[in-house]
Amino acid sequence: ALVYDLPEHAFASLGVGMTSVEAFGKSSVDLAAALGYQVALAGQVQVCPMLDAGLQLGPNNAFDSGVNRSTFNAALGVTAGTSIGLMPDVTLVPAVGLGVGHRTHRAENRTGATLLRIAETYGVAQLHAGLVLDQNVSFRPTVEVPLGLQGGNFSVGLTIGYNFGQ
Repeated sequence: ALVYDLPEHAFASLGVGMTSVEAFGKSSVDLAAALGYQVALAGQVQVCPMLDAGLQLGPNNAFDSGVNRSTFNAALGVTAGTSIGLMPDVTLVPAVGLGVGHRTHRAENRTGATLLRIAETYGVAQLHAGLVLDQNVSFRPTVEVPLGLQGGNFSVGLTIGYNFGQ
């Protein structure tokens, strides 16, 4: 992902990735974007309202079925966190987030006719534990738990970042 800090505490990110689905022997292309705004509260506590969206294209034509799949998701929420200096060049950045998400799965045949459309709205809880080294390199493991989503599973992710300067 590429993150850019906009003037006055606003930030935006763009991401491109791939997800391999072993059961289908295929992969999807994943696109993501996010906007947020950082607000300082008492002490070192920061609060960030955020909006993010993503589009997963594929996996397509699994088992030569001619079926194309896509998933659109969007979330609106707020994350609160702080920074804790562990050593002169090491900072821990714990954060928690809560929001509402919406996801739409679609499957279409070769002619573009819709075979399946499933839309779901649910809550999202997140736990982040970032580690910043020398103010340049960051590692942020994340656990995300869907709330009120039947059959929903938690997910685990890792974001690695590098600050190219101010």
